[in-house]
Amino acid sequence: MAGTAPPEAKPCTPRVSEKLGVRFVEVCAEGFFISATPIPCSPEEQKSAACDAVTALEASPLAGPGKNRHLDALVTDAETAARVCKERFGGRLPTPLEREQARLSLGLASLRVREEPGEFARLRMLAQQEWVTEGASATRYPSVSTPQQPGGDVLLGCAAEPAQPQAHWVPIGESCDERPVEADVRSPDCAVGVPGTRARFELGCDPDHTMRSRTRPEDAAFRCLLPAAAIAPQPSR
Repeated sequence: MAGTAPPEAKPCTPRVSEKLGVRFVEVCAEGFFISATPIPCSPEEQKSAACDAVTALEASPLAGPGKNRHLDALVTDAETAARVCKERFGGRLPTPLEREQARLSLGLASLRVREEPGEFARLRMLAQQEWVTEGASATRYPSVSTPQQPGGDVLLGCAAEPAQPQAHWVPIGESCDERPVEADVRSPDCAVGVPGTRARFELGCDPDHTMRSRTRPEDAAFRCLLPAAAIAPQPSR
């Protein structure tokens, strides 16, 4: 009938699954699953590869172990990242568009919490770059990078919790003063927001989990992507 508006599409509910110990979440409107965190270092890789502390942020309603917690992420060159996705999971690196869709729909972001040098204690919440690829060309997501400090960044392992609506927050990439240590927890005096979303997180960092980054200029973290047909979803808890 002329003038009748088409029916509104029903919002989809993302699903979650696991493959080889890695949690995958669905970008359901686009028909693919993406690893909820950057790919972690295996016990063997811990001995020889660069494994940096990364806090994997996620704003989806899905439950799951490791959500909004830190991990030691494998940071490597683009060729190795693509090979790991193919050989370990039967998948591939996401395209820039797919990675952006995962950020906007699920709030997926990789946070690198760095001690800032200076007289006063400050923490900078940087975006951990990840490999994305389109055709034969590999690029970094997000494209904005921050040079490492001489000798390597001192990184903190942090857990994240949803921030209160009234909390003072800064976008990823900014820094805040560090609060005095309380109950063996280090934390910035601000929440951090995922750009382009309403996701805001408070951070609590483990004072016993600090490390000096061994990342090379040619390295980045990475996530793997699988088509929905290639993975068996599990009920969310």
